[in-house]
Amino acid sequence: MLALRAVRAAPDRWLGLLLISSCARFCAAPDYPHGVAPARVRAMKAALRKNADVVLRQFFTDAAAPHSVPPAALEEKGRAAQTIGTETLAAGLELLGSLDLRSATAGCPTPALILHGRDDRVIPAAAGAWLAGQFAVSRFTPVAGCGHDLPERAPGLLAGEIKGFLETY
Repeated sequence: MLALRAVRAAPDRWLGLLLISSCARFCAAPDYPHGVAPARVRAMKAALRKNADVVLRQFFTDAAAPHSVPPAALEEKGRAAQTIGTETLAAGLELLGSLDLRSATAGCPTPALILHGRDDRVIPAAAGAWLAGQFAVSRFTPVAGCGHDLPERAPGLLAGEIKGFLETY
């Protein structure tokens, strides 16, 4: 989303944009059904302050779906995420809850490659498809059998898609 904000600020500076499991707006709105319920973000933020372990375990479980993550790996990912601090994680959720970059993409001339796990439980694939439809030139690649942790699950496929995009644009 921060890359979208940078493109909006200076669209002529960018030769292309690569977005993986991304969206222009994280939360759903009356005119945007592709996001998550704002109440879910608020609940995560409140729960994060009470028990970050539980929130992070659920996030990494959702990010891996439809695959499972061994408990030891969930613990490791949670510990790593907590090194940035609960306040920083909460600020990230606050930003996700408020940021709306839909206007940044409408007719944007920067070519965009949008890669998204078809089974993403964190950001619905429909948000990626919507995003691709906003650019003047884009390619949307939904990846079956993958969720939000797409780079971890399909690095070879992503590398091939990125290479093809770079050769085309």
